[in-house]
Amino acid sequence: MAKPYVERRLLVVSNEAVLKAVEEEQKKQSVAKKADGFDWAGMATAAGSLAVRAVSWEYSVGKILVGIGIEAYRALSKAREGGAPIRAISFEEAAQLTFPPGHPREGVVYVGHPVVPDTYYTMADFHRVVFEHKFAEAMLLLMSLGAKTMRVEHITGWSSEFAGNLDVAVPAQPMTVGLNVGGNLNKDKSLLFAASLDGTHAPKLPTNMAWFPHEPMWSGIAKGRIEFGLSRFTLAVRYRDDYGIDSKLSALVEGAGLKIGGKFEAHRATVWQIEGSFTDSEELATREVIIDQPEQLDRI
Repeated sequence: MAKPYVERRLLVVSNEAVLKAVEEEQKKQSVAKKADGFDWAGMATAAGSLAVRAVSWEYSVGKILVGIGIEAYRALSKAREGGAPIRAISFEEAAQLTFPPGHPREGVVYVGHPVVPDTYYTMADFHRVVFEHKFAEAMLLLMSLGAKTMRVEHITGWSSEFAGNLDVAVPAQPMTVGLNVGGNLNKDKSLLFAASLDGTHAPKLPTNMAWFPHEPMWSGIAKGRIEFGLSRFTLAVRYRDDYGIDSKLSALVEGAGLKIGGKFEAHRATVWQIEGSFTDSEELATREVIIDQPEQLDRI
């Protein structure tokens, strides 16, 4: 996790015996040799032997699992030669990271979250879940600051069909929500989401925000609300960087024989705008203002 993002961005997870066997075989052979010249048979024998010594599998079961790992590593070598800088780690090392439910799996390529270092998603879902995470944090920020109304409009990029598939957290207090539904909401084609809330009179910053330190406008709204009683807001959620995860890379990875975890959701430069109002500033003045993270406001 101490490595720069570009060096730890792509991961595959493999059996530790396979990784050790590869390392040992590379010491015997020239590291400069290409994958096609690599002694895969010799590595398979070494990996099988290591696996049986390292764990209490039945020999036949261990041999099958190691065989799967060798094929995945062979595909990894091919992907690397094609220009995909994928790192291989063991399942033991992967236990320190966060993956989607049911993962990690052998032979699947995972992409690191750009602002949450220990979190990885499948390549197929990377862009969708990263944008979803950013949008959800923006919503949480506004609700924690006391939003009474919110209206999310599509400016560019992903629109109504994409919005309908987002897993957006909503507060427990009474509210009305519209998300990609029929009726009056569709009279305005740019409207993606509308909500009415009770609103809190004790605005605060949520804890453990990942995107907030990188978004000066978000910080400005938070400071305006907490310190100056801001009553209305306009906040933009922008997703413009593909972080090097594009259709070309996806095709290279799959062409090498690795998996991406589903159908690739290509990046689209997207801007959604959230407009709305907070609880009245007169009411706010009579309530306690909570600042759990004053150092974040100090950086504005």
